[in-house]
Amino acid sequence: MLGKVNTNKINKYSFYILLIIMSIIMIFFISQKKGFHCDEIFSYGSSSYEYESIFHPYGQHDPFYYVLKNDIFNDNILTTAKNILYYFNNPDAFSEKTKEYQKNEKPIWRTGEEAKQYVTVSPDNRFNFVSVYYNQARDVHPPLFYMLVNIVSSILAGTFSKYIIFSISMIFFIASCFVIKKIMEKLEMQHLLILVIIAYGFSMGAISTVLFQRMYMMLTFFVLYFLYLNICIRKNDYKIDKKTKIKLMVTTVLGFLTQYYFCIYVLFLVIVMIIFMLKKKKYSNIKKYLTTLIISAVIGVSIFPSSISHMFFSYRGVGSFNNTGYLERIYEYAQYVFSTLIINSKIIMFGAIVLITFMIIFKLIKGPNKELLLMLGIPVLLYTLVIAKISPYIELRYVMCILPISVIFLVLLLTDIPKISKKLSISILLLLILSASVYQLMFQKPLFLYEEYATNMNISEKYRGYDYILITDNTAFNQIHFIPECINYRKILMLTDKEISLLEKDIVVKYDKEFIVNIYTEFNAEEILNKILQYSGHTKIEQLSTKDDNKYNVFYRIYD
Repeated sequence: MLGKVNTNKINKYSFYILLIIMSIIMIFFISQKKGFHCDEIFSYGSSSYEYESIFHPYGQHDPFYYVLKNDIFNDNILTTAKNILYYFNNPDAFSEKTKEYQKNEKPIWRTGEEAKQYVTVSPDNRFNFVSVYYNQARDVHPPLFYMLVNIVSSILAGTFSKYIIFSISMIFFIASCFVIKKIMEKLEMQHLLILVIIAYGFSMGAISTVLFQRMYMMLTFFVLYFLYLNICIRKNDYKIDKKTKIKLMVTTVLGFLTQYYFCIYVLFLVIVMIIFMLKKKKYSNIKKYLTTLIISAVIGVSIFPSSISHMFFSYRGVGSFNNTGYLERIYEYAQYVFSTLIINSKIIMFGAIVLITFMIIFKLIKGPNKELLLMLGIPVLLYTLVIAKISPYIELRYVMCILPISVIFLVLLLTDIPKISKKLSISILLLLILSASVYQLMFQKPLFLYEEYATNMNISEKYRGYDYILITDNTAFNQIHFIPECINYRKILMLTDKEISLLEKDIVVKYDKEFIVNIYTEFNAEEILNKILQYSGHTKIEQLSTKDDNKYNVFYRIYD
């Protein structure tokens, strides 16, 4: 008994020490992050910008906003109601009206201050949750994560910093580690906690989840906690007491309002749970369990009705079941998970898959924890198969939430190898996990650092206060990842290569003594620069960067 207590104490102290070390590593890597994915900037913009989620090159608002303002909402409530009913029943008319406004759109000069306003909460617009709600209703994501970003941004009004969302993700990462601890304790496997924490917390997968300035670390927490509650229900012979019922409802609603992919994992875990309950003839428990979840779903949809159109009628919903190359997508996701949790090696990955497959078959035939492994493994497997089919891109973000569960599953699976003592198998696995963690930290980097973006920021700092022309392949959404540098310039103009001719009648470029131009590397820079010289009347070009500095764009100074 004394030895057991001492072991538990060692695990407890080791857990907290590991949390501190992991936090330091996370802080180190966030300090290395130089740029942002456009979706990351969107996290700030749609959380902060007042009733608009995109920074438009054509003005403060998009055509949708002007249709609402000029053609639908009226001082007369009855007229507004009639307009809403008309456009609701005539979506084509709404689309045509939107196109009318689009025809008149032309890129205009916007200010660096406006760029800053896009990603920061102004002092007089703090805690504007109505705006956040509106922006997300127009997008394809639920609002909870964005509201948290708005809260932190409101406290730091006027400040744009990568540490705003990082702080939110760190809180949920630490909370997730505590949930992992609770799961291992509930499973009476505290002795494996340190293996799980090291394998997950020091992996490039976990670090990338925290660094990526989106809702996926928050989603991971709710997925883990939902799993924990279901483990509690199973350990309690599938009885759901009042306290667990409330926790299950709250977790389900909050998880749903964080990311719709939460529903996919929940669906498969719920199916597994119901099968277990049917097997044990727990019919009254099934009724109570399903009733709790249905009530949770109704509450979630009632809070955010737009979720119905997002999930069933948007390009990110069930209608996205149309991707080709399904087997290749599954393989790429498997490679993503393996390379960010263990090591980036195809040979080792295939060897590990063979070993894991053998162990799964053995455990399902003879293993004492067969039901537990099914509970952990089946939802993760089915979730991954569905994500491989519906995800718009093949990216780690879409499977981040199942990474810690995958680790728990593998640790339980590989610490009970046939003909090897449990103590020896744990020691071997610990050695392998430590080796993989050290290798990743020394020779791999997490995703989403965008180190090449340092070039853009350095040039914007050097030429702070200049006017700036950004020439990219897309001015509708992708250009927003340039917002951090745009903040440093006096005025900014965002163009595609097809819009260069607009500079011919542009007064600003004709009277500016000099200005900075950023050109996408896939374009014919020489042709574009010659046109700019012709239209602006300037005569000299200084190249400020090369493809070696940033492979996506090259900077030039135009002057006399």
